[in-house]
Amino acid sequence: MSDFSARITAGVASAIWTDPATGSAPTRLNPIASLPHRRAVVDEGAYGALTVKATVGGVEGPADAALGGRLFTWSWVEFPAAVPPPPFVPTAGSSSILTFAAAFVGLVGHWVLCCARDGGGAQLIPFDVSV
Repeated sequence: MSDFSARITAGVASAIWTDPATGSAPTRLNPIASLPHRRAVVDEGAYGALTVKATVGGVEGPADAALGGRLFTWSWVEFPAAVPPPPFVPTAGSSSILTFAAAFVGLVGHWVLCCARDGGGAQLIPFDVSV
């Protein structure tokens, strides 16, 4: 279990997830109709708008000086394209905040970002890029 949490704070919308299962595949939908599954969706044309922040001890996006040398690292776990994913733009003095300098143009699909902290575990942050 990690000693922090991480979430997308800007550049994402929440959308109801529709099960793509067909007659030959089992459904994965929640049987409680009033509680539909949701997914985080990023607009393919979003440019520099996606921001992800880690929270430690109730403080969102703490400065590196407050982390006692246990800084954050970010990496891609899953991405759909055969080309390199958008680069990370570090926030000076705050490894707990991540922004993206490039658009996700042509990179439609499912993505998983990993936020890890030395000795503190990791959090996976899934999202989808759609047109």
